[in-house]
Amino acid sequence: MLYYRGMKSIILILFCCYAVEKSSATANQTITVNRQYKFGQTIVVKFNNPEPALTSNWVGIFPKSADECALRLLTCGDSSSCTEEPRQDGQVTFSARDPRVSYKQWIPLKPGNYEACLLNDNGFTGYKDNLIGQCESFKIKSLKKKKLKKSRVWPTKKIFSYEESITVRFKGTFAVPNQWIAIYADDPDNKYPFDEYAPWIYSGCGTDYGNQPQSQQCSIRRKKGEVEFNNTLHECWPI
Repeated sequence: MLYYRGMKSIILILFCCYAVEKSSATANQTITVNRQYKFGQTIVVKFNNPEPALTSNWVGIFPKSADECALRLLTCGDSSSCTEEPRQDGQVTFSARDPRVSYKQWIPLKPGNYEACLLNDNGFTGYKDNLIGQCESFKIKSLKKKKLKKSRVWPTKKIFSYEESITVRFKGTFAVPNQWIAIYADDPDNKYPFDEYAPWIYSGCGTDYGNQPQSQQCSIRRKKGEVEFNNTLHECWPI
């Protein structure tokens, strides 16, 4: 995270990352996934169901040793229901694009160890019941601090009038989906401010509702540019 300290506010930008490594597959494996991903990478999971395929089969991504998934998709690639013929094998893609895949986490996943699993219907509640075969482990790598330190965010001027639009410019060394910029009250006693009602904008989309109608996420990646805080924001305006 990178902070800009101005006259009366702090502007914060959250940056993330991308890329992959080769996967390994063994005979009769129900799930195949890359062993390692960089932060912000799109995750593709291949499945091969040894049981009769059902429209209720789904793929979940679970934090290691957790019983509740972070992300999930039905094997038809939809997030709610399947109307087509059930798939015996294929692949599903976990990204910031619709259909919505988020359950307990948003894209991008937090760095750490995860498992991809094939499951049968358990009410599609997101829990690790009725597993089909074994899960496959993989890792999301952490961001390098030097990449964060090279990122910048700044307002176009130091003082703004009440209700005046605020233009913020940014420049980074990488870009991922769902990057965002927010304006926080300048509190010298709080080094890491957080306010759920603070105005914020996706840096890739320039809005607070993204470019994906179902999930309202932003799949656009931008390393540099500018965004404008104004009365088009859904909430938290004026500041």
